[in-house]
Amino acid sequence: PFIQQFDNEGAFCGGHTHRRVIGQVVRLCLFCGVEPLFIPEYEPQRNQLIETFHSLWLRGFWSRRVFRTLSHVQREAPLFVQNYQRDYRPPALDGHSPAQLRAGFKALRLTLALRQLIPAERLPLTAGQIHVIRKVDHQGTVSLLNESWSVGKKWLGEYIWSVIDTAAQTLTFWHRADAQSAWHRLKARPFRLPESAQPLWPSFYRNRARCRERLPG
Repeated sequence: PFIQQFDNEGAFCGGHTHRRVIGQVVRLCLFCGVEPLFIPEYEPQRNQLIETFHSLWLRGFWSRRVFRTLSHVQREAPLFVQNYQRDYRPPALDGHSPAQLRAGFKALRLTLALRQLIPAERLPLTAGQIHVIRKVDHQGTVSLLNESWSVGKKWLGEYIWSVIDTAAQTLTFWHRADAQSAWHRLKARPFRLPESAQPLWPSFYRNRARCRERLPG
């Protein structure tokens, strides 16, 4: 995907103990030119479409049979996905199947050559941007990567879009009044990381360029 949305589970965000830890999932996204986006804390409804799919998968696949081995699951799972894409009509799609709405869209996929670029050991930090949506608390601050940052009490109760640039090592706060308004940059701060970011592989530039058209900044 161009943007990968996550909740704030420790496995995704790098944990809830140490400051400024960039976890392996986020590192993999950045390495492949995908920009991670973290939803506001304690707002699972932001993942409604994902959780609805999980519920359907549980009822229609996982709970309907006994799987003997991992390979058994791997053989059967594509059939469920195929039926979902072709036959299921999610309420949010107004009577269309996912396959109908994806007609003509060519997804960018990892080729074998690109997969072989991914290190087998610990992933490096790659140049890119990490996006974090947070609601400003009563003290005028937001929390991300186990640190509190002052935005200003003027924005109390408002949602702020925070952008971590791993190459420039900066943190920028953005806001807009509604979906039709332009983004307004509130402030930028240094965001020092314990390691520098390597450049993005040229093979992944296409994904990054298309992603940047959709996000603030």
